[in-house]
Amino acid sequence: MDERERRQTLADFLRTRRARLSPADVGLPSGMRRRTPGLRREEVAELANIGTSWYVWLEQGRDVHPSPQVLESLAQALRLTLNERRHLFLLAGQPLPPHASPSEESASPALQQVLDDLNPTPAYAVGRRWDYLHGTKQPMLSSLFRKHRPDTGATWSGVSSPARRCGSAPIGNRLRAAR
Repeated sequence: MDERERRQTLADFLRTRRARLSPADVGLPSGMRRRTPGLRREEVAELANIGTSWYVWLEQGRDVHPSPQVLESLAQALRLTLNERRHLFLLAGQPLPPHASPSEESASPALQQVLDDLNPTPAYAVGRRWDYLHGTKQPMLSSLFRKHRPDTGATWSGVSSPARRCGSAPIGNRLRAAR
């Protein structure tokens, strides 16, 4: 497969994966009328934290060279399976990095030791998706960071749970309840 054909195949692959996701699948409001099925290009770019024009160029088959980080962000935004992720990296001409899922993320033993040494001071460590990894043994922390669903982070739990939203109760009441 020559370079031009590879870019066009990558563009087709991204378009088909974008079309199969609905806004509701990724937690976005469906909005008004949609002329095409699935997500809009702007929505995919926002979910992947890349520029809209950059994503458009990829879907147009232009001669751009996405980094492994951009490809990983796209794979997560488009909710690609492991095989689809491999295919994406292959089409982009990038070596496949090792798969790291947020559920596999954990605090290193050294970080755990630092946090344990800080006890009784409340302290905690979060992962790249704001998932609680480890903290000191404080009642306040344990009430704030109960086990979240593995596919969501603490940030999503904080805004989706009425009991945890900022301003849902005066701070004094929340602190007393945490004790």
